[in-house]
Amino acid sequence: MAAALVCCIAIAGSTEYVSKTGSGTTAATVYWPADAQKTARLVGVIATSDKAASVISLRTGTTAYTITVTNATTTSINQWLNTTNGLVASGVVVLQKPDGTCYSSTIAAGCAETNMVILASGGFGVVAGVGDQMYLMSDATSIKLGATTLSTHGPAIYVGNRGRPVRMVVDGTSACSIDAATAAYE
Repeated sequence: MAAALVCCIAIAGSTEYVSKTGSGTTAATVYWPADAQKTARLVGVIATSDKAASVISLRTGTTAYTITVTNATTTSINQWLNTTNGLVASGVVVLQKPDGTCYSSTIAAGCAETNMVILASGGFGVVAGVGDQMYLMSDATSIKLGATTLSTHGPAIYVGNRGRPVRMVVDGTSACSIDAATAAYE
Protein backbone atom coordinates (compact mmCIF):
# COMPACT_ATOMS: atom_id res chain seq x y z
CA MET A 1 0.00 0.00 0.00
CA ALA A 2 1.49 3.33 -1.07
CA ALA A 3 1.17 6.38 1.13
CA ALA A 4 0.54 9.76 -0.43
CA LEU A 5 1.98 12.97 0.90
CA VAL A 6 0.04 16.10 0.13
CA CYS A 7 1.56 19.50 0.78
CA CYS A 8 -0.35 22.75 0.44
CA ILE A 9 1.17 26.20 0.63
CA ALA A 10 -1.09 29.20 0.91
CA ILE A 11 0.26 32.63 0.18
CA ALA A 12 -2.22 35.16 1.52
CA GLY A 13 -0.47 38.17 0.06
CA SER A 14 2.89 39.77 -0.16
CA THR A 15 4.28 42.30 2.26
CA GLU A 16 4.97 45.74 0.85
CA TYR A 17 7.49 47.95 2.68
CA VAL A 18 6.95 51.71 2.43
CA SER A 19 9.54 54.19 3.74
CA LYS A 20 8.85 57.84 4.49
CA THR A 21 10.93 60.89 5.41
CA GLY A 22 10.01 64.38 6.58
CA SER A 23 11.45 67.45 8.24
CA GLY A 24 10.31 70.69 9.82
CA THR A 25 11.05 73.28 12.44
CA THR A 26 8.48 72.53 15.16
CA ALA A 27 6.94 69.38 13.60
CA ALA A 28 7.85 66.74 11.03
CA THR A 29 4.90 64.62 9.85
CA VAL A 30 4.54 61.56 7.63
CA TYR A 31 1.54 59.39 6.78
CA TRP A 32 0.97 55.85 5.64
CA PRO A 33 -2.36 56.06 3.79
CA ALA A 34 -5.20 53.66 4.39
CA ASP A 35 -5.30 50.48 2.32
CA ALA A 36 -8.69 48.81 2.57
CA GLN A 37 -7.19 45.31 2.64
CA LYS A 38 -4.02 45.84 4.69
CA THR A 39 -2.57 47.01 7.98
CA ALA A 40 0.42 49.35 8.28
CA ARG A 41 2.93 47.93 10.79
CA LEU A 42 5.83 50.25 11.70
CA VAL A 43 9.09 48.26 11.64
CA GLY A 44 11.81 50.93 11.70
CA VAL A 45 12.30 54.55 12.74
CA ILE A 46 15.24 56.94 12.66
CA ALA A 47 14.21 60.38 13.96
CA THR A 48 16.00 63.50 15.20
CA SER A 49 14.92 66.49 17.29
CA ASP A 50 16.45 69.49 19.04
CA LYS A 51 13.77 69.58 21.76
CA ALA A 52 14.61 68.07 25.16
CA ALA A 53 11.06 66.77 25.69
CA SER A 54 10.48 65.66 22.09
CA VAL A 55 8.44 62.54 21.34
CA ILE A 56 7.51 60.48 18.32
CA SER A 57 3.71 60.59 18.28
CA LEU A 58 1.83 57.79 16.49
CA ARG A 59 -1.89 57.61 15.71
CA THR A 60 -4.05 55.32 13.60
CA GLY A 61 -7.44 55.93 12.06
CA THR A 62 -10.48 54.63 13.91
CA THR A 63 -13.71 55.71 12.22
CA ALA A 64 -13.97 56.51 8.49
CA TYR A 65 -16.15 59.32 7.11
CA THR A 66 -16.90 60.14 3.47
CA ILE A 67 -16.90 63.74 2.23
CA THR A 68 -20.21 64.25 0.40
CA VAL A 69 -19.91 67.87 -0.84
CA THR A 70 -16.88 69.70 -2.27
CA ASN A 71 -15.87 72.75 -0.21
CA ALA A 72 -15.61 76.13 -1.91
CA THR A 73 -12.00 76.97 -0.97
CA THR A 74 -8.89 75.50 0.62
CA THR A 75 -9.46 77.73 3.66
CA SER A 76 -12.98 76.45 4.26
CA ILE A 77 -13.52 75.11 7.74
CA ASN A 78 -16.78 73.33 6.96
CA GLN A 79 -16.46 69.73 5.89
CA TRP A 80 -19.69 68.10 4.74
CA LEU A 81 -19.74 64.49 5.87
CA ASN A 82 -21.97 61.45 5.62
CA THR A 83 -22.21 61.54 9.45
CA THR A 84 -20.53 63.24 12.40
CA ASN A 85 -21.03 60.50 14.99
CA GLY A 86 -17.97 60.32 17.24
CA LEU A 87 -16.44 63.66 16.16
CA VAL A 88 -15.71 65.94 19.12
CA ALA A 89 -13.74 69.13 19.76
CA SER A 90 -9.94 68.59 19.96
CA GLY A 91 -10.15 65.31 18.03
CA VAL A 92 -7.46 64.77 15.39
CA VAL A 93 -8.66 63.93 11.87
CA VAL A 94 -6.83 62.91 8.69
CA LEU A 95 -8.19 63.69 5.22
CA GLN A 96 -7.10 61.19 2.55
CA LYS A 97 -7.42 62.02 -1.14
CA PRO A 98 -8.07 59.22 -3.68
CA ASP A 99 -4.36 59.28 -4.68
CA GLY A 100 -3.32 58.47 -1.09
CA THR A 101 -2.14 61.97 -0.16
CA CYS A 102 -3.00 62.77 3.47
CA TYR A 103 -3.52 65.96 5.47
CA SER A 104 -4.40 66.37 9.14
CA SER A 105 -6.18 68.90 11.32
CA THR A 106 -7.86 69.25 14.69
CA ILE A 107 -11.59 69.61 15.27
CA ALA A 108 -12.26 73.11 16.65
CA ALA A 109 -15.84 72.74 17.85
CA GLY A 110 -18.54 70.19 18.42
CA CYS A 111 -20.14 68.68 15.34
CA ALA A 112 -23.78 68.69 14.33
CA GLU A 113 -25.61 66.75 11.62
CA THR A 114 -23.16 66.66 8.69
CA ASN A 115 -20.97 69.67 9.53
CA MET A 116 -17.57 69.73 11.24
CA VAL A 117 -15.50 72.81 12.05
CA ILE A 118 -11.72 72.38 11.96
CA LEU A 119 -9.06 74.78 13.23
CA ALA A 120 -9.00 77.75 10.87
CA SER A 121 -5.29 78.41 11.56
CA GLY A 122 -4.19 75.15 9.98
CA GLY A 123 -7.15 73.50 8.38
CA PHE A 124 -6.36 70.74 5.91
CA GLY A 125 -4.76 73.22 3.48
CA VAL A 126 -6.59 71.61 0.54
CA VAL A 127 -10.12 71.52 -0.77
CA ALA A 128 -11.98 68.51 0.59
CA GLY A 129 -13.97 66.98 -2.25
CA VAL A 130 -16.61 64.38 -2.94
CA GLY A 131 -15.19 60.91 -2.45
CA ASP A 132 -12.34 61.95 -0.14
CA GLN A 133 -12.12 59.92 3.05
CA MET A 134 -11.67 61.44 6.48
CA TYR A 135 -10.58 59.42 9.50
CA LEU A 136 -10.94 60.18 13.18
CA MET A 137 -7.57 59.30 14.68
CA SER A 138 -6.85 57.35 17.87
CA ASP A 139 -5.26 58.83 20.96
CA ALA A 140 -1.52 59.27 20.52
CA THR A 141 1.01 56.61 21.41
CA SER A 142 4.34 58.26 22.20
CA ILE A 143 7.94 57.13 22.04
CA LYS A 144 10.36 59.33 23.99
CA LEU A 145 12.92 60.97 21.69
CA GLY A 146 14.48 64.01 23.42
CA ALA A 147 17.13 66.24 21.84
CA THR A 148 18.93 63.44 20.03
CA THR A 149 18.67 60.93 17.21
CA LEU A 150 16.79 57.72 17.90
CA SER A 151 17.11 54.62 15.78
CA THR A 152 14.80 51.74 16.61
CA HIS A 153 13.77 48.69 14.64
CA GLY A 154 11.67 45.64 15.37
CA PRO A 155 8.91 43.39 14.13
CA ALA A 156 6.18 45.74 15.42
CA ILE A 157 7.07 49.15 16.84
CA TYR A 158 3.49 50.28 16.18
CA VAL A 159 0.58 48.60 14.39
CA GLY A 160 -2.22 50.62 12.80
CA ASN A 161 -5.82 49.50 12.41
CA ARG A 162 -6.62 47.47 9.27
CA GLY A 163 -7.81 49.69 6.43
CA ARG A 164 -6.90 52.90 8.27
CA PRO A 165 -4.06 55.44 7.89
CA VAL A 166 -1.17 55.89 10.32
CA ARG A 167 0.27 59.33 11.15
CA MET A 168 3.70 59.94 12.72
CA VAL A 169 4.76 63.33 14.12
CA VAL A 170 8.12 64.32 15.62
CA ASP A 171 8.15 67.66 17.45
CA GLY A 172 11.03 70.09 17.78
CA THR A 173 12.00 73.61 18.80
CA SER A 174 13.65 74.77 15.57
CA ALA A 175 14.67 71.55 13.80
CA CYS A 176 13.25 68.03 13.71
CA SER A 177 13.19 65.25 11.19
CA ILE A 178 11.95 61.79 10.40
CA ASP A 179 15.12 60.57 8.72
CA ALA A 180 13.65 57.19 7.79
CA ALA A 181 10.48 55.45 8.91
CA THR A 182 9.39 52.16 7.36
CA ALA A 183 6.04 50.40 7.61
CA ALA A 184 5.11 46.98 6.32
CA TYR A 185 1.67 46.78 4.67
CA GLU A 186 0.24 43.33 5.38
